[in-house]
Amino acid sequence: MQAKRKLTALLLSLCMLLGMLPMTVFAAGGTTTSGLTYEDNGDSVTITGSAWGSANRTIGFKINGKPVTAIGERAFYNNNTLTSVAILDSVTSIGEFAFYNCTSLSSVTFTGNTAPELGADNVFGKCAALTAIHVPCGADGYTAANGWPEDKVQYEHVWAEDWTSDGTHHWKACTAEGCAEKDQYGVHQIANGVCTVCKAEVETSGVQTYAVKVNGITVTSANASDILGDADGDGATAYYDPAANTLTLDNAQLTSSGYGAVWAQEENFTLVLKGENQITGEGDFPHSAVYSHGAMTV
Repeated sequence: MQAKRKLTALLLSLCMLLGMLPMTVFAAGGTTTSGLTYEDNGDSVTITGSAWGSANRTIGFKINGKPVTAIGERAFYNNNTLTSVAILDSVTSIGEFAFYNCTSLSSVTFTGNTAPELGADNVFGKCAALTAIHVPCGADGYTAANGWPEDKVQYEHVWAEDWTSDGTHHWKACTAEGCAEKDQYGVHQIANGVCTVCKAEVETSGVQTYAVKVNGITVTSANASDILGDADGDGATAYYDPAANTLTLDNAQLTSSGYGAVWAQEENFTLVLKGENQITGEGDFPHSAVYSHGAMTV
């Protein structure tokens, strides 16, 4: 009985001693099929490293059904095989030195409209090849004040699939809220009351069509004063005087597709060139970059 009491007292003392010692908790983790190592935080996942043989990485989505919310400290530290990485919007934080000294890393793309929180301003330190950090147009927080190399941040537009149009022009709008940038902006090319590009119905009553085309655009009384719109570049103009049958190009850059960048059906056509213009012939008839049905004066 006395021996049992001594054993019980010894076990009790041992339990009390263990209870006083600091405990270390090891988080579960693993490696994905693509070679990313991770730590399971319970309801989320942190990326902790990557196989060195991988040049391109996409970080985000879910692992074992749990969202990837963080890239840990030194996760890709000194990884000189990594050339590009895409970080999805589920990632909300990136630890210090996460991509430090990734000497081959040239491009990083973020899909989130809010910048992840950086553990320090050295996340992309010593990345000598890094030229661009691509972020969505209108995204917040990708600033030097938040630790980002702001000189490398490039805001990327996402253009709508459908056309936007008014009575004279059409374009693809940027999908970011408040962004007024336009893509593929151009003057309507009208056939039977419909723009052949954007398919919008165009009111043509009172509009006169002339036998002149510039870059495939039919010149009309509606667009004669600015035939190409913004498509002819900053400071460039292309306009037509129907009374004199004269087309004036001022610092315009034109490329033929088919029968001429400049095409005139009327005789006694005059082409006036101002500034530095470039007219390039392409397609099946490159020699017909400028075409006139009759006499032409340049």
